[in-house]
Amino acid sequence: MTRRRSDLSVLHLLNAVFAPLTGRDLYLAEQIKAGIDTALADRPEAERSSAVADAINRLRGVLEVSPGDGFFHWDARSAPGSLFARQQVVEGLKGLAPFQNATLLVTNLRDALCPAGKRWTSRRRGDYDEAVEFISTLAASRKRTNANLSVLFL
Repeated sequence: MTRRRSDLSVLHLLNAVFAPLTGRDLYLAEQIKAGIDTALADRPEAERSSAVADAINRLRGVLEVSPGDGFFHWDARSAPGSLFARQQVVEGLKGLAPFQNATLLVTNLRDALCPAGKRWTSRRRGDYDEAVEFISTLAASRKRTNANLSVLFL
């Protein structure tokens, strides 16, 4: 059975966010993912990443995930420019700072850099790689030394 990269990313995200509940069991993460997929079956593919993140946020509230775990979702399409993107990510990282275990979820970065109908050029790929490296480096420099921070790109 082959899985798309985004499916694996979602499974890792669910495993990180719901670790206190699932015990990091991928089978249980798969069950949560199946429920989310069923609930979002009518959503267009372009809205799927944001819809998955919203569903996870709502589910976290319902399931009362451990207060020691932080979660921040940043939708790259929400930033009108790189300066605003940096400010939004830094604000999210500030919110995650008090947590021992935290997850930063970045969605729609590909869509923000290569809108629908456009082709992936070498320049756009370079911009994407640079953005991923920048966010990863920023996250690593902003976290506490003894904290566990997962940065996931979906």
